[in-house]
Amino acid sequence: MEFTIVYHSAKAEVMRWYWKVWKQKLWQIHVLAFLLASAVASIFLRGASDTYAHIAWSAIAGFAVIVFFALYPLAAFKSQLRTLVVNESGIKTSIGAKSGQLGWGEVRSIERVDGCIYIVRKNYNSYIVPRRAFTSEAEMGQFLASITAWHGGVAG
Repeated sequence: MEFTIVYHSAKAEVMRWYWKVWKQKLWQIHVLAFLLASAVASIFLRGASDTYAHIAWSAIAGFAVIVFFALYPLAAFKSQLRTLVVNESGIKTSIGAKSGQLGWGEVRSIERVDGCIYIVRKNYNSYIVPRRAFTSEAEMGQFLASITAWHGGVAG
């Protein structure tokens, strides 16, 4: 069995998923990035005579890194038509001239949240498949059941 799903992603879906992952795991990475960027800025500013300015600029550097991390998903967002071809072997995807594929062993998890199916890769990049990509709720359910079984067969 094989599914071919064609759809456009929405920025709101990307940001909702980013926020969910941020609450689960990314906040820890952001704290570390903030501390590291602040420490590096502090090293470069160590000769500054004004202690408060030194602290402020170090904090600004840390926050700038976090803002970059938060804005990156929007900058990397691809609004073009996406095609997913999904079967027992894995996922083939294409957006415009770009294409790629991955096996189920490269998938961390599969979740259904807020009317979307999220296929989460081990690096936390995700395929967001919205409800509108399917002709019916039953088709979406069959897709979810199939990919969950395929992923479980590899991961289990």
